[in-house]
Amino acid sequence: MFKKLIKIMKINSFESIYSNCIYTKSKVFTLLFVVFYLNISISYSKSPYQLTTSKELIIYGIGISNGIAASIPDGELKELTEDEINSLNKNNINVFDRFAADNYSTDIAKVSDILVYTSLIYPAFYFIDDKMREDFTTISVMYTQTLLFSALVPSWGKGLTGRIRPFVYNPNAPIDEKFSSESRRSFFSGHTTVAFSTMVFLSKVYSDYYPDSKYVPYIWGSSLILATAVGISRIEAGAHYPTDVIVGAVVGSAIGYIIPEIHRIDNENMSLSIMPNSVSLVVKF
Repeated sequence: MFKKLIKIMKINSFESIYSNCIYTKSKVFTLLFVVFYLNISISYSKSPYQLTTSKELIIYGIGISNGIAASIPDGELKELTEDEINSLNKNNINVFDRFAADNYSTDIAKVSDILVYTSLIYPAFYFIDDKMREDFTTISVMYTQTLLFSALVPSWGKGLTGRIRPFVYNPNAPIDEKFSSESRRSFFSGHTTVAFSTMVFLSKVYSDYYPDSKYVPYIWGSSLILATAVGISRIEAGAHYPTDVIVGAVVGSAIGYIIPEIHRIDNENMSLSIMPNSVSLVVKF
């Protein structure tokens, strides 16, 4: 684990950690869940959200089970061979994504790491606010749920598609990086998924606490700019194609919005329904 962390500044560092330590991630999030579950019954009258034991157990259960299941196809990805690398032709890439095959930059990759970790810690500023600080448990539980899904869901795409990263097509990229199994984990962008999930979560929660605040548009705007910068930097680094980033943005945004929305006390448009033999998310338009 620590050896992987030492490699954090490589082009695939963030997603390598997330992909290759998926079982460790599940254990960590399970521990976080136990810690927060101890205080799950705490609620405050001013909060727009409400935690319920059954709902949280279901969300964490689905998230952890999803992570374990996703590790199966993701863990079966093989390293690229020399023949596979030599046979690659960027003209076989769709026109929309093709330009990304000319990109490779370790410096921009480092910037993308810094940006995504900034997005991870940025929601901590919630707790400067007295009202939100009183809801520490509620917000923290929802945030760990958001991270649980956004960190693990991309593993499905990576494992099932095995899409080769654009830098592998670039003759200027180091050959040793091309041989890694990480070279097959292009679709879809984990950096972007996490960045959009955390930034949309931050904006959504702030908007729910202060719907009439004049700062709401600025919170949303700055958050989405940061998340978008993460996606663009992944393309410029040669780690992802535009379609990888777009899908990551959509999936991450959905996670960041849905998790707080299904916890809203006055929510009438979205609910987590528990049936005898199934669990369903009901959305009303």
